[in-house]
Amino acid sequence: MLFSGPELPGTLAAADSSHRLVTVNAVVSDQEGHAVTGLKRGDFSLADNGKQRVISTFNAFRPPGKLLRNRAAGGYWISNRPRAEDGANRPATVILLDTKDTGPEYQPWSISQMARVAALLGPEEQVAVYQLRQDGLFLRHEFTGNREHLLAAIAPEAMVRDVNANKWSLNYKRIRIVPASLPADSSTYEALERLACQMSRYPGRKNLFWVSAYFPSLFPYGKLTEVNTAAMAAARALEASSVAVFPVDVRSPVPPLPFQPVPPATAISARAINKRDFVRGMNAIADATGGKTIVNRPELAEAIVDTMRATQRSYQLGFEVPADELDGSYHKLRIRLRQRGLTSMYNRGYFAQVSRSCSPDTLFDNPEIGILVRVSTNPDGTLLLQVRRFGENSSPGGIKARWRLTVTDEDNGAVLASATGTGMQVDLPVKVLENSRGLRASVREAASGGIGSITLPLDVITRAEMKPADAISH
Repeated sequence: MLFSGPELPGTLAAADSSHRLVTVNAVVSDQEGHAVTGLKRGDFSLADNGKQRVISTFNAFRPPGKLLRNRAAGGYWISNRPRAEDGANRPATVILLDTKDTGPEYQPWSISQMARVAALLGPEEQVAVYQLRQDGLFLRHEFTGNREHLLAAIAPEAMVRDVNANKWSLNYKRIRIVPASLPADSSTYEALERLACQMSRYPGRKNLFWVSAYFPSLFPYGKLTEVNTAAMAAARALEASSVAVFPVDVRSPVPPLPFQPVPPATAISARAINKRDFVRGMNAIADATGGKTIVNRPELAEAIVDTMRATQRSYQLGFEVPADELDGSYHKLRIRLRQRGLTSMYNRGYFAQVSRSCSPDTLFDNPEIGILVRVSTNPDGTLLLQVRRFGENSSPGGIKARWRLTVTDEDNGAVLASATGTGMQVDLPVKVLENSRGLRASVREAASGGIGSITLPLDVITRAEMKPADAISH
């Protein structure tokens, strides 16, 4: 189990035996669907199982004007959590490409739409990409807004370059289909729990866009009052980590691309297409976590990007629950707005139990110390890493923080380069080992002992930095 303690997880806030602080993340829209800003604490009222709660904490989040006016720096930047330039509190947006629960007849469409998402994002809009396969949960790429590298991470075999236009694109015929398995087995729930645990380590709002052809029952809804133990653990982890889940349906009836051969639908997936309970399950996951269901359509990628952008402005409400009211059951939440004509998207429930902490997963990066890396290639085959730290550059005594940067081979742990810095940035050339698949850059602060790490996928970097002469034109 990823969460400490003998019980299933609760919130990831600091444990307190006298009460629990429950946080509710809300996105408010007007009748035209535009985000509403400028609301105050008094504009909200919040009920917990019908009982009015006092809103004890209140925060309004929006990107600062300076960040919106300035373009992101050029080049390939990658970070272990969303960049926080100019004091921005932007959501941590993660895409989960679920090919384990998506049959081969739907994979070309789902992958092509995720590639389209990468093309629509601006350089200042950052996402991280994970993939759930039959053999487990894998990080495909950490947070970046670089289109070419996201494309190489999502569909590496289908990535081609138009030599004349000097532009990367996706050749849909080259999309590689991977085996799927029976949907909603225990490995799906375990992967969701692991990913929720990882996302709990990011500050601020967390958005998970779960792209799949099958969504299992996680939260009780309607006549469904119980789910199995593994599903409940995943649901509690998502709620405890304050992750808003956006189920993205990639099933038919959207027709496949005309040149893409599509095998006949399996019996399981064919039944799921018209099953109303499937849609109710999607809505239950979205409502319980504060997300939104995104149904399949021809402009699926556009719908995903529009939804991502709608969550850039949000509100966070907090209320305290006394220990004697933490009965372990699932409580329903309801927000009312003083101003008429407004709608809100928020997590509509929580598990009333004592706080639990999350055990870090060493297979993924450590975002305790935020680091930002710019990667460039040199003619001699070495990589030049420009590594920056987030946050303040001084210790409590006013002395510049001293930190150690170490770059290792992801496969065998061999140390390839290291340096010591006292500023915000360290430049370090790295000679990559032959056949190396990835690097791990780690930072340790001398005073605090804090650690930050980030994975640099060499297969993605190699493809995205490929010279036009080496690429396939079309």
